[in-house]
Amino acid sequence: MQSVIAQAKRIVVKVGSSLVTNDGKGLDHEAIARWAAQIAKLRMAGKEVVLVSSGAIAEGMQRLGWVRRPKEIHELQAAAAVGQMGLAQMYETKLRENRIGSAQVLLTHADLADRERYLATAAAAAEALAHLAHHGGVSLGNANLGGAPGRETSYGNAGVLSESSVAVLNSPGLLKALPRLLLGRSNGLRYSPLFVMKRLGWMLRFLAHCTPRHWRAAARALRELQVLSLAQHKDWIAEAGVQDLLRHGGWMKVFRSESSFAAYASEMALYDEVGVRYTVFDRDQIRQIEPGLKPIYAKAVLFDDTCGVSDPATLTDAYLAMFRAAGGTVVEGRVTGLRQHAGGWQVTLAETGDGPEDAGPEGDGVVLAAGAWTAEIAGWLGYDLPLGWERGYHLHLAPADGPQLNRAVNDVDGGFAIAPMQQGVRITSGVELTNRDAPPDHTQIRKSVAMAREAHAMKAEIETEPWMGRRPTMVDSLPVIGPAPRHRGLWFNFGHQHVGLSMAPGSALAITAMVAGTPPPLDTTPFRAERFSV
Repeated sequence: MQSVIAQAKRIVVKVGSSLVTNDGKGLDHEAIARWAAQIAKLRMAGKEVVLVSSGAIAEGMQRLGWVRRPKEIHELQAAAAVGQMGLAQMYETKLRENRIGSAQVLLTHADLADRERYLATAAAAAEALAHLAHHGGVSLGNANLGGAPGRETSYGNAGVLSESSVAVLNSPGLLKALPRLLLGRSNGLRYSPLFVMKRLGWMLRFLAHCTPRHWRAAARALRELQVLSLAQHKDWIAEAGVQDLLRHGGWMKVFRSESSFAAYASEMALYDEVGVRYTVFDRDQIRQIEPGLKPIYAKAVLFDDTCGVSDPATLTDAYLAMFRAAGGTVVEGRVTGLRQHAGGWQVTLAETGDGPEDAGPEGDGVVLAAGAWTAEIAGWLGYDLPLGWERGYHLHLAPADGPQLNRAVNDVDGGFAIAPMQQGVRITSGVELTNRDAPPDHTQIRKSVAMAREAHAMKAEIETEPWMGRRPTMVDSLPVIGPAPRHRGLWFNFGHQHVGLSMAPGSALAITAMVAGTPPPLDTTPFRAERFSV
């Protein structure tokens, strides 16, 4: 850890709300004073320092006398506006006591969504940082922004941390529904016929797993992994000091007709079998728990044990900061090679797509967790992994006046989800089956947005273009977690499909235990690569 800091030119420090506000009792003057003194020592050592701090909303609540964190956007903005004054003043005071000047950079999601605004913001931040570096200062920003890690599908989902997403897509009912899906009668699936023909072998293997036996066995395995993961999520969120991201109250599936709810009976029976808790609501009860939804839904199923987060990107940034604080190092680049040698493993990187290849990190072992690109990398070592991918999209809309959503809502008939996020109201699309790197096709997300407006009042779109990601999917809809069959020191962790964020902590705990040579905290047999002829 010390060697990393010694070699670093610029150090970014992230401070969460719980650390700034003394457990909600106002700003912690002593803690901020200590940080300022530590930053002063780093400045004396010739380091540039960027301090990224939360806490404006929490401080604003304290000043306004609010006991509960507000949910309405305008109330959050009011709290942030009030609290930001005190927060910036306190940092300025304590830094000045150590003869350090400061500047503040305020960022929102919109600053990054529009290219011109992004470039202008980046230029302003760079100028401030350069000026302060020359005069011995620190740059202070009130945004939680990170780099490439955590920006694939976990970044783009509905923010659900689920114990209940156990019904895999290989359901016994899929074969019966297949003609309707192939005829394009469901917004939940969009596909390229040419792509399906090219991947016909994979598709047939996927359909071969649509049996009651596999469906039940997969549910039991996923349930154990998800329960373990949610418990670990809560511990890590507390450790990272980002409890303000956590949203309780479960998540909900909604049905536009009694007939579509009746078709869901087999899935509810599966929940009963594996111990998933849920509550069924009728039309009037839906309005009571989600007054922000329009009265178009006949039934709803609320999963009580599930949590959510208001910004998956900020969550993964917080976990990344914990990793770095524990001594971890992040090296970014395009992987061009993976080689085993006598001393262990080495990764070959290219800084850009056309740049020169350089010898990358070395280690005793490698965990291959490259999402939809994993099969390509594993293929260099002779592994034929039955890995596919599903593309998905999201778009944020500005919340309208009136009641806001309390939790993520999955419209089963519409094939989309609506989730309250810090960036606005997030609409996520269903499954798109096409070439992994084909240009984005916004047909599905545009239809999802139109249908979402039927369900919930929203204003204008925030982004100029929808986000797109790729979900890695195995033919049996189960992840691969464990050692590679033919290479000592190589480990697999990929294929988590729609619930990668939910199952990441449990997968990490299992891999860590296996690498250390200790028993994993769950039965990993269903997730071993040996279940396929690879």
